[in-house]
Amino acid sequence: GKAQSDAKYDLIFSSDLSRAVDTCSNILKNNKNFSDSVIEHQKLKIIRERYYGDADGVLLVEDYLSEAKRLGIPLREHQPAENAETVDQMKVRIQEFIDVFVSQSKDLEKVSVEILIVSHAIFLKEFLRYVQEKYGPIKNSTEKEFPLNLEGILRNTSRTVLELDVQGDNILNVEALVYDDISHYDNL
Repeated sequence: GKAQSDAKYDLIFSSDLSRAVDTCSNILKNNKNFSDSVIEHQKLKIIRERYYGDADGVLLVEDYLSEAKRLGIPLREHQPAENAETVDQMKVRIQEFIDVFVSQSKDLEKVSVEILIVSHAIFLKEFLRYVQEKYGPIKNSTEKEFPLNLEGILRNTSRTVLELDVQGDNILNVEALVYDDISHYDNL
């Protein structure tokens, strides 16, 4: 959280799962500009990690990866249990979340709105994919390869900073200013 100590946020969202809530709370605890009496830390079920059904919390990540590879299935399409959430079901949640933050951003009546989103790697990767599919290519202003690698998994606690040009209910442009960055580890 110390790497974010000077950031100013207008809206703050995290998944309602404890590891995201704890991470967000640690970021805010070290933030010089945050006051919970002014800005609410919104804990949302719709930005939870992908639900893997009966395999949730049972199947190890390594087993999930190797099973998808063995079956020749793209990682994001692999469902380790019949009742696992599909990518299309995730897209519904992602659009719900976009509707929430676009609506709340408009309510602030500011030209530029800074939003902190603390979620989970697979949800965030699918969020980026969805934004790119629906609103056009994400402009890359990072030192990362282009187009952004949306095939792998974002690293735990990595930072991605997007600048979204929102007009009305539409996202017109998206620019990645920081992507999958873990340089804040250097300061620990």
